[in-house]
Amino acid sequence: MSSHIKFSRKNLKEPDQFVSMTARFFEFFKHNERALIVLAAAVVAVIGVVWAVEYNRRVQELRMEGLLFEMKTIREEGEDVGKLKEFLDRFGEGVHKHRARLMIADAFYRSGQYGEAVKLYSEVAGGTRAGEINHDAAQAGLGYSYEAGKEYKKAIETYKSIIDRGATSSLFDVYLSLARVYEDDKDNKNVLLIL
Repeated sequence: MSSHIKFSRKNLKEPDQFVSMTARFFEFFKHNERALIVLAAAVVAVIGVVWAVEYNRRVQELRMEGLLFEMKTIREEGEDVGKLKEFLDRFGEGVHKHRARLMIADAFYRSGQYGEAVKLYSEVAGGTRAGEINHDAAQAGLGYSYEAGKEYKKAIETYKSIIDRGATSSLFDVYLSLARVYEDDKDNKNVLLIL
C-alpha cells in the first residue's frame, strides 16, 4: 500500500524555502557589505596579531633553552663559574632565568663558594611561589649550602620549612639531611627524633 502526499495549490505557489533563504543571505550581504568586510578584516588582523605574539614567544623560549644548553655544556666541561654568570644577563625574567640561576648556584656550591650559592638560591626562592619546582629546588639548595657552610641553625630552619610545606618530591632526603645537620650540630636528641 503506497501513500500519497497531497499538495495544495497554496504549497505549490510559495517559493522554495532554500531559494528564499539564499536570496535573503545575499540581500543581507549586499546591504551590509562594508560592515561585513571590516569585520572580516578585523578578525583576520586579530588572528594575525595573536599568531605573531605566539610565534615570538616560542622563538624566545627556544633561544633561552639554547642558552641553558650552552650553560650546561660549559658546566660539564668544568670551566670557570664566572663564564656562567655572563649568561645571566642574556635571559629575560621568568622561568628560564630562574633555571639559569639554579645552574650557576649549583656550580658555586660544587666549587665550595657557599656564600655565592646562598645568594642565588635565595633570589630564586624569593622570586618563585611555593610549590613550583624551581622554588623547591632553590629551597633544597639553600639548605645544602647552609649545611656545607656550617651555618647549622639556618640549615635546620630551611629543612624544617621544606618539611612543613611538604611539597618537595623527596621528603625522605630532606629528613635525612635534617638529621645529618642535627648530628653535625651535636644535637643527638633531635637526630634520634628525626630518624
